Amino acid sequence: MISITGKRQVGVISSAEKGQLTTVIACCSAAGNFLPPCFIFARKRLGERMLDSGPVGSVGWCSDSGWINSEIFLKWLNFFVETVRPSSDHPVLLILDNHVAHVHLPAVEYARENGIIMLSVPPHKPISYSH
Repeated sequence: MISITGKRQVGVISSAEKGQLTTVIACCSAAGNFLPPCFIFARKRLGERMLDSGPVGSVGWCSDSGWINSEIFLKWLNFFVETVRPSSDHPVLLILDNHVAHVHLPAVEYARENGIIMLSVPPHKPISYSH
């Protein structure tokens, strides 16, 4: 901590939930437009004020671990469809990481029915060069 010399009380700012995981689903278009973020908290229930300081339109859900799971991904896809409004006449390409929650059959079927083409990018593997 840094403080003025001679100060008797030095305040400390720390997180009340130190060590708690929170996942954020962030989505933007190639044109630079962003969807409001989705926060996934490691809790049983979402407190009514947990999103008060978040960006306008933010959504939040809870999971035991604070990580995304198949059910939350399907909820997020619903949020995506409501916000972006893809259709079979105006499909969108959604590029995803290689997380197991993204290969949930109901989510894949929902995406297909709503004009979302999902593309999963494989994980990055470092390239080793031999001399």
